[in-house]
Amino acid sequence: MAFRLPKLSNFGSLQIYGNFKTRRRKGMMKKSMALFFGLCMVFMIGGQAYGTAYVVTPNLEVDAIINSEESGRIEAVFHKGGEDVTARGDSVIWGYFYADPDDVGWGSRDNPEVYVKIWFDISGRIDVNFFHVSVPDITVFSASPAVGTTIYDKHDTLTMDNRYVRHEYHLRRWSEFYTYDADGNMTREEYDRDGDGVIDLTRAYTFTKEGDTTIRKEEVDGDGITDYRPMETFTYDSDGNLLKHESGSYDADGNLLKHESSSSVRTYTYDDSGNKTEERYESDTFIRDTDGNVTRRLTDTRAYAYTYDDRGNEIKAQYETESFAYNADGNLTRHESDYSVHIYALTYDANGNITGKENVNGDDGTTDEVFTYTYNADGNMTKEVHEMHTELGTIYTAYAYIFDAGNMIRKDWLKKDGSIKSSLVFTYDAEGRVIKEEPVSSIMGKIYSNYTTYIYDEIGNLIRKVITGNLGGGIIGTSIPEDLPIGVYETSSLVTVVNIPLLPDSMKGYELYSWQADDQWHFTLITGTNRLKTYKEVFSDENTVSEDGWVKITVTGVDSLKAMLMRLPWKASVAWLNRELDGDQGEMPALSFPATETVDEIKIHCEQRGSVFVHTPAENTKSGFNIYLASEPLTDDDLETLDISQVELEPDPLLSDEDIIVYLQENHVIHLTEAGRQKLRDSPRVKDKEAFFVCVGDQPIYAGVFWSVIKSFPPNHSDFSISMTFDMLGMYHYPIAIRNEHAKDDLRADPRILTALETCGKLGTSSVDTNDSLILSDTPLSEWDHDPYTIKQFSTFQQPVYMEDDTLHFHVSYNGGFRKHEFNLVARNAFLESDPVQVDILLAHNANDDSGEVSLGKELTFEMSRLRAEYQRQYPDDTAGRIILRIQYPDTADGYLAVEYNFADRKPLMSDFAEEEG
Repeated sequence: MAFRLPKLSNFGSLQIYGNFKTRRRKGMMKKSMALFFGLCMVFMIGGQAYGTAYVVTPNLEVDAIINSEESGRIEAVFHKGGEDVTARGDSVIWGYFYADPDDVGWGSRDNPEVYVKIWFDISGRIDVNFFHVSVPDITVFSASPAVGTTIYDKHDTLTMDNRYVRHEYHLRRWSEFYTYDADGNMTREEYDRDGDGVIDLTRAYTFTKEGDTTIRKEEVDGDGITDYRPMETFTYDSDGNLLKHESGSYDADGNLLKHESSSSVRTYTYDDSGNKTEERYESDTFIRDTDGNVTRRLTDTRAYAYTYDDRGNEIKAQYETESFAYNADGNLTRHESDYSVHIYALTYDANGNITGKENVNGDDGTTDEVFTYTYNADGNMTKEVHEMHTELGTIYTAYAYIFDAGNMIRKDWLKKDGSIKSSLVFTYDAEGRVIKEEPVSSIMGKIYSNYTTYIYDEIGNLIRKVITGNLGGGIIGTSIPEDLPIGVYETSSLVTVVNIPLLPDSMKGYELYSWQADDQWHFTLITGTNRLKTYKEVFSDENTVSEDGWVKITVTGVDSLKAMLMRLPWKASVAWLNRELDGDQGEMPALSFPATETVDEIKIHCEQRGSVFVHTPAENTKSGFNIYLASEPLTDDDLETLDISQVELEPDPLLSDEDIIVYLQENHVIHLTEAGRQKLRDSPRVKDKEAFFVCVGDQPIYAGVFWSVIKSFPPNHSDFSISMTFDMLGMYHYPIAIRNEHAKDDLRADPRILTALETCGKLGTSSVDTNDSLILSDTPLSEWDHDPYTIKQFSTFQQPVYMEDDTLHFHVSYNGGFRKHEFNLVARNAFLESDPVQVDILLAHNANDDSGEVSLGKELTFEMSRLRAEYQRQYPDDTAGRIILRIQYPDTADGYLAVEYNFADRKPLMSDFAEEEG
């Protein structure tokens, strides 16, 4: 078996083809194929490059493929000989590639095939030199995966006639320019991201005064073509407090983007002391088709309330409820939320500096975190150690700080044995301002590193920032305030659903995989690399956060995923791939994406709350849910003997997932878009007994026939039918329903179909959770969920709300389709004195942030015996046995519906129902 590579045209006149031959060792052929694609073409998914190579520095890789007669193309192994530095500061690494003895009989570490010398000039030039000393032809590579483009990737083939190859790279610079107005406000940021002297991105800020308020607007343009322009507006009061934050994405004409756009508004309220007492967040995301029509709107509204003590310390933050307690020095000693309680034990030195802090879990008494701080005589922190105890073991992080004349000149990241893993070195001007920041890594040895310089104007404003690196691409500079320790601060963190440490940075970002099992979503986050991950790696139960930066964590549930992603470094890039894995899949489940709105929710949450960017691959429409017709008409009789895998289908589907608003998995009812409904109206073949084929892509999963819903008998030889409703003129109405007529195995729930629907975000639910019995509660009804619904009469023969013995019936309609809704019937644990007595009742509705707009209907029933027993307990001598139920409903003139509950002719109940707190 041979695999032929496409012609590589990005290397000038050089045209190279390669062959892969079947390997004798299981799994090796797939590995080699991934290698060659990764290094020759460096294809990108979500910011990651794929292949295998020897990593010289985080920005440079080299590799070699030996063209052997014995085993075909095999990957060589690199052995590092050493490294050194010249007197003027040039650095050099040397070593050689050899053949793996597992691949060929003559392979040996003592038998070099290609010598390699890599020279790092102090001017920034890099020379990669390959010297061929072998008989077989050898293809050598050097690549820059951090750049993510074939422009910086080089390869050549060494032969007996061409024994020397040189690959040369040069420094690139990322420059940032800042402009200020007379008041010191930054009015413009300009970015030259590739060092060519052309501004690639501009951020412009304008300031206007309206009475006592100041409005700042932020606008982003790039490359002189304004095809994406986020705009943000900030409004401040006269004291500088932020009152309102609005954001949105617009095109050059000021219109919301056609394909996807979002807008959000944050409003803030303060007390007389300037403390923020309320923060309200409202966000709308609009998904549009290519014609600019809104196809989906995602709305998120949240309100946060804050309470302070006399000294201005925040003691309560309420969204999920949080409370904070402080000692006499104002340091946090206790943090309590709906999910957990944490107690902080602090120790101090004679100067009042915090020298130690323990975070004790108040639920089980275990110590989750230990912090240790050391100071010099001037009170500057010289060392901090953080030990976090997690399910993965203890994570150790330590930093040392070195000062000179009050300025921190070096920050060291320490290993557990005290040795230095890497450092940041700072240089200052005479005014004490940082003018240079340079990383030094023990991992890279003496290799030249990226560095950052800062330039200020005469009054101290930063006007230029320049990042200089070996290869330049993908460089993100660290900001000055985040790298300078200025003390220990106690801050309340967001509630984390899982106990995950702050995760290390990864030069190649992170990969995310997801799958569904046991009715739950599972997610694996793993460090990005230049190779295919294996099924064993992704699905293993072992979790790891190692000292050298390797991450592999698996969590269950969307909330746990959000909490994990919030532990990533600022501006981390996550590639949500779900692509084919290496190795044997065995019984492991197929990878799939949650519903589209869930994916959007996760992406928006990460960007807004943690500046973490999650990328998903473009959807392949040929892998989605489709309903096809056969190329020639078929009926239910034809299906009796038909092999559906051999049927010839129409070129295009009758309906695709793009025509679906939502597919309800409980009853297989499909709500269609207007375009989808029009397709059914326009097709002359949509009629009784016409066969259809439900497919994933163009692969049939099962077949059925169209069948009128008013017919009382099923089709002859079809296991499934799409039931349709027609009016007297034959016009089709929605929704449609796929019915199981005869089949023992219900193929409607085939996991391939459900996965395809879920991947495109069209798999929904109409199920609800209810408490079957009335809840008696002391909690005010106003504090229960009030998501909208309508009490609706579905039949002329039945009232929308009525009592039947001890059961209260509701007929309700509500909008949704993508989340399970919750309905609870709640009554105040107190009767209103009248004749007969009355009680206020609420049908509480929690839509769980369902963004669906499909109208759904349900009949809800609630057992009311608990209310009858409570009535008989409070009024033991009353024989009337009547209660007026005042069901809260704002659409009525009185604000409620009155329903009589009459149990006079029934025996008294023993009052054995315990009172409940809502």
